Amino acid sequence: MNVTRDVITDLLPLYFAGDASEDTRRLVEDFFRESPDFERVARAAAKPLESLRGVAVPSPDAEKEKREMQRIGWELGSRRGWLAMALFFALWPLVPLVSRELGAWLGAPHTWGGRIVDWSIAAYFLLMYIIRPARRNLPLVWAIFVSAGETAIILIRLGVIPDRAGPASTLDIAGIGALAALFWFWHIRSRIIAQR
Repeated sequence: MNVTRDVITDLLPLYFAGDASEDTRRLVEDFFRESPDFERVARAAAKPLESLRGVAVPSPDAEKEKREMQRIGWELGSRRGWLAMALFFALWPLVPLVSRELGAWLGAPHTWGGRIVDWSIAAYFLLMYIIRPARRNLPLVWAIFVSAGETAIILIRLGVIPDRAGPASTLDIAGIGALAALFWFWHIRSRIIAQR
């Protein structure tokens, strides 16, 4: 039987690991006697493999792995929560359009201003569900959301959006505007710190 170099090359990992059978070891050693150059190259290649045997494989930190799994579980749960809230706030303003009595009994928004506020909240939760913002992007998401609410309140105050409940007070507008400014400041500050 003619044993080729490729066959011996395939057997070398077993041979050098000491897992080869007696017949396989004899076959490899016979081939080495016939081809000393090949034996020299094979043994030189095996030395780095032997040096790896003494290296201990680091085991994963169990506590770190547990925290990572908890974080993933929390993220998946929070995504379901974002979607549920988005659906609720998107459908809630439609209740009075389906049944005025049921809407009045449940306290659903009966004015366009109230509906716009609820749909803005739904858009916010949908945005949170879709983009899954990292912690560093949360100030931006909140700044956009509060600014959108501020814009809706100002449009109601100016009479662009009619609302039977009446416009918000100047104090309400100033307070929400200050909150929006705080979130924008927080976002810009975190970006500046991240660029340093």
